[in-house]
Amino acid sequence: MAARTITWFAWVLMAFVTGAYCCLSLATFSNTYRVNRGSDEIREMLSVMAAAFFGSAIVFIYSLLSFCVILRKTVTKSAGGFGYGLITSSSIHMSILCSLCGVVLHGFEKEMKERFEGNSDTESWTKLETGVFAATFILAYVSAFVYAIFFLILLFTKGSFGRGVQTQHLPVTLKTKPTKSARTPKRITFNEDEEVEIRIESTPDITSL
Repeated sequence: MAARTITWFAWVLMAFVTGAYCCLSLATFSNTYRVNRGSDEIREMLSVMAAAFFGSAIVFIYSLLSFCVILRKTVTKSAGGFGYGLITSSSIHMSILCSLCGVVLHGFEKEMKERFEGNSDTESWTKLETGVFAATFILAYVSAFVYAIFFLILLFTKGSFGRGVQTQHLPVTLKTKPTKSARTPKRITFNEDEEVEIRIESTPDITSL
């Protein structure tokens, strides 16, 4: 029960941090597209917009998928399974993805500030947009760390959603094959004048216990 609570607490923390990252990432995508729309420089900003948009989209999909899997495990009280293994392995992939998105955005921090902030052609880009941009890649790094912790929690609590092992003491019956204590007498004829009767007795034959 305690491990199950820890898993849900970790998911809520993960959803809160990554949800904030999604909002900032979409805001960065919108701001970057707005100041570059209709200009030839938009090609140079494709990597920034791709990292911001696809990063937030994949994070949202994973949060929704992991919620459905954990909720189903909680209701059905079943441990492990394909869905649980999928979100466990995907969490470490999400950590790598968020780190990659953070590195891409971080690399453009200085260029975004020099190119757009204070530029008369891009008056809509102010210090606020620069701050949002910086907060986006910072939260990307934080999300990567949270996903790594979430992976460890899922890994070590994979059996916490089960019903537990129930032991039943069943009666055991030992069966033996019926044996004959004596066999039918056999007559052996030695010659025409005498007969010898031989009785063969056998011991109980226990084949298995």
